[in-house]
Amino acid sequence: MYQRFRDVVHPPGVVVPVESVVATTDVLADAERVEEGLHRDHATLLDARNYFEQQATNWEANYRELTGAAAVDSPQPHGNGRDRAASNGSRLASLALRMYNSDSLLLHTAAAYGCFVKKERRLSPRWRRAGMTTVPIRINTSIPRLSWAARRRSGTWDFTVGAAVESRAHGFFEGVWDADFDAFRPDLAAHRFGSGMVMTEDGPTFLCAFAGEPLYAVVQEATGDVIVSNSPIFALTASGILPGDPAFDSLTEDIRDRAMVLCDLGVERAPTLLSEDRTRAMHLISYFNFRVTDTGRVSREWIVPRREFRTFEQYRSLLSDTLGRAVRNGES
Repeated sequence: MYQRFRDVVHPPGVVVPVESVVATTDVLADAERVEEGLHRDHATLLDARNYFEQQATNWEANYRELTGAAAVDSPQPHGNGRDRAASNGSRLASLALRMYNSDSLLLHTAAAYGCFVKKERRLSPRWRRAGMTTVPIRINTSIPRLSWAARRRSGTWDFTVGAAVESRAHGFFEGVWDADFDAFRPDLAAHRFGSGMVMTEDGPTFLCAFAGEPLYAVVQEATGDVIVSNSPIFALTASGILPGDPAFDSLTEDIRDRAMVLCDLGVERAPTLLSEDRTRAMHLISYFNFRVTDTGRVSREWIVPRREFRTFEQYRSLLSDTLGRAVRNGES
């Protein structure tokens, strides 16, 4: 457009008035179209800014709700014992966060364990190794091939898996792990890629993999009935909660933002509770194996963090060895 305007103002030859008027009109029309485009772009930017500001507001509200930060944000103006306790609590929380983010594995483990114990509300969150026991597992070819759901109703568990989920008499798993497949003990593996369940004498233990592959549990507050699944939609629908129902809207409102807050906090510091209404609670669990108690509480098993490499060569060796074992597991 600029070059066309220059050609109109400084023509290379004899100026033809009619051509000059036409060219100038075209340039002005181009300028008007550019201006309209800039206005549209500006409006789009304003909409985007408003959207992200609203997302930030939702994120902060969810963070405060999940962490209880609002309880210590506004101390009283006059110093007293309660203010000093709140201040000491804030300093302790700040110290714990620095330890959690420390490069020292010892400091990180101490802080992670403290956060975990606080969330679990018990001092010894490790289970004794219970023996395996058999359990009926139903294969349903009409559901997604790698999906599964576990249901506890009136104290009795039943399990349904898709056609591609590997199952044995004592459990099932969708995915691979870095250990012998024939032994079928993914619960004992150091690295798992997928999720599943093993049935012990103490009840089912559910197996998680990464923070990006969580499991979902919907607990009925009054009865203690539970649905556990590797799919949030499966967990909701198996609980009788369908799109359009009031319960569906109340449980899934801001569910993505709340899930992102939980993941941002870290696996030890984040509570498992994702959302709840008057009758149900929905939990998001990752990384740790867990059980659901008779009272409906999600009880996780502590895993001690391990530094498995300090150099790039050790890191590459870890990846090569782990992936090699996982591939052999998948080929079995």
